[in-house]
Amino acid sequence: MLISLYAGPVSRYCTRYLADGGYLLANNSHGDASLALLDPRYELVAVQPTWASARFRADNLDSFSRARRPDAFTVDQVLASGRGVAFERTAACYLFRLVGR
Repeated sequence: MLISLYAGPVSRYCTRYLADGGYLLANNSHGDASLALLDPRYELVAVQPTWASARFRADNLDSFSRARRPDAFTVDQVLASGRGVAFERTAACYLFRLVGR
């Protein structure tokens, strides 16, 4: 498991250390959740909607991954800004599974 909470683009540089089927736990403050959503090797499997709840949910994930401004949702934009894009619904944490290399 890779953990990227307020740590920057960990997935961009450390995916090679993650086994197939391994997990990435990320938030979107520095854009790592946005980058993982753009990376076809990752699949969003659950979100933790708020920090107040330790529960993850796996339903309605599309609303947590749909950008408010799709034109600004590119790898270059995320890396240049150093932060994630705004989604229709915000989550505290996003859980991804590595599905391919």
